[in-house]
Amino acid sequence: MLLLTSFLAGMDMHELEEQVVIEETGARSGADATVVAITTPKETTCNDQGCRNTLQVGEETTFSAFIKNDGDADITELSYTVTIYLTDSSGAVGGVAKDATGNDLIWENANVMCDDITVCLYDGSVNPLAAGTFLGGGKSTLQLDGGNGDITWTPTRGEYLVEISVGAPTDIDTANNAELVYVLVEDWNVVEVDLVWIADIGNGPEELESSSFDASSTEGDIDFKLKVTADGSDTFSPRDVTVRLALSGQASGQIGPAGDALTINDVVAGTTTTVDTYANETDPNATQTGSRAVLSYQTTWEISGAITPGVQSDASWELTAEIIEYTMYGQYEECVESSEASEGNENVTTWNNFCEVAQDGDDRPKTDSDMISGSTDVYDDIRISRMGVYQG
Repeated sequence: MLLLTSFLAGMDMHELEEQVVIEETGARSGADATVVAITTPKETTCNDQGCRNTLQVGEETTFSAFIKNDGDADITELSYTVTIYLTDSSGAVGGVAKDATGNDLIWENANVMCDDITVCLYDGSVNPLAAGTFLGGGKSTLQLDGGNGDITWTPTRGEYLVEISVGAPTDIDTANNAELVYVLVEDWNVVEVDLVWIADIGNGPEELESSSFDASSTEGDIDFKLKVTADGSDTFSPRDVTVRLALSGQASGQIGPAGDALTINDVVAGTTTTVDTYANETDPNATQTGSRAVLSYQTTWEISGAITPGVQSDASWELTAEIIEYTMYGQYEECVESSEASEGNENVTTWNNFCEVAQDGDDRPKTDSDMISGSTDVYDDIRISRMGVYQG
């Protein structure tokens, strides 16, 4: 009793009264539209090893989020807005980003929920957003006003903050109405490898769309073509693109104008050109040149070959192509030179030189390899995907 009396004696009663008022105010009831989390696009995170969850230039993305009624009363009217802001490494919110035609990247849907299902996505008079529930029952993909499909963004290179916000006329707490995620959009480069069969099916030699070739009704060699293309969101002309061809199975083959035997062969895609291989940032006399096979941007390089099926009645074979490596020329980290002053308090001098750097992959690994197959078995194209025994 003495301890309690002492505690109350030392308590500022005015402070106690303020706490009670705050608690009573925080306990007020009503609807509370909340953006709990943005799930698409994913937030970009970066460290010394690089960045994860980046977007690529020109890669269309939609917007998804968990939108919840965090209050204790129904929401019958609801809107949401997507806004793309510019930012930088500081993460500060900049101006509103613009699309290629100069329009602000803001999409507002004022008719998400209302009392007219012919106008809004949800009929709030019949199925309101009840307390504690999520819009759409969970994750929602945000829609354009008027039911015109998903809100879609085709990004250009840069750093952005994506904001998704919600609004409701009866909202009691607007502090939780919006969320922001950081998104980094990068240029992309790709070396695409494509193997195709070449056959005359009545209209002269043409490329076949199918990767599987039924040779049961053909005689002699079967022609194929390897195609290699450099593509990207910006100019991209790799050098000495090395592609490994490998033939396996019951067949032999030839590749190239000289008819080299096809087993496991490395071919270099591109046109032989004399190019700079090293350049000093400040000394033009230090430039070095060399002969390289250059795969020009958005230009397809091709080489032809032929497969000779084995004599077996059911001979089958497979031909694969895979990028092994290529070289890029530019101002890369590996090209940097620096010199520390040996006297005085002079700063370190750094030269961002140009040089060649070997690469063993690109931004879209799925296009780095390809495969085609063939067979002399007339049943080659009939595949059993599921087999079972059923009893009635």
